[in-house]
Amino acid sequence: MEKENPYDSVAEWYEKNFGGRENRYLGKFAGLLPRKARVLDAGCGVGDDTKFLLEKGFKVVSIDSSKSMLTIAREKLPRHEFLLMDMRKLDYPAESFDGVVSAFTLHHVGKKEALGLVRKLRRMLKTDGIIYLALQEGKGKIKRTVNWNPKHENIFWVNMYTLQEIKRLLNSVGLTIIFKTKANPISKKAMQNKKLYVIARKVK
Repeated sequence: MEKENPYDSVAEWYEKNFGGRENRYLGKFAGLLPRKARVLDAGCGVGDDTKFLLEKGFKVVSIDSSKSMLTIAREKLPRHEFLLMDMRKLDYPAESFDGVVSAFTLHHVGKKEALGLVRKLRRMLKTDGIIYLALQEGKGKIKRTVNWNPKHENIFWVNMYTLQEIKRLLNSVGLTIIFKTKANPISKKAMQNKKLYVIARKVK
């Protein structure tokens, strides 16, 4: 039996509290891309980053593993194709994309799996392509229990990253950081740790 995605039962709450805005520094990422770039939004959620990227004139491939999040995304962008897919199972050809966005998704993947996933994303990037990562800043792994759905509690396992840790991970697969910063959470309803934003470029 397929395991339920924890975001399926909280998608409406998520949209109400976090929807309607693109991620910080996504504009900086977009400014580094060529015109009409092809971009992968890996973990597109309710579609806000995809909407921002489409408005910039980019060709966007949008995937997420939550059916309910994609239902909301499709309501926002009915003409855009959203794909139900686990990003760990991505299998696009090498050099398919000018850019990749992975915003607050990598922290739901175990750190042993993260190495293989980032290596796969790097392979799908064109030479000099760039990747945008938004992460939870910190150390270790946190079990977060939230009451986003009044019918039952939701449990999320969150893998935290320090800047040094993500730098080592990216460098190990041939990605060089070209921008990095930390910022406070956007809402009191979000995790109250610092957020880590990184843009890295594929090197030969």
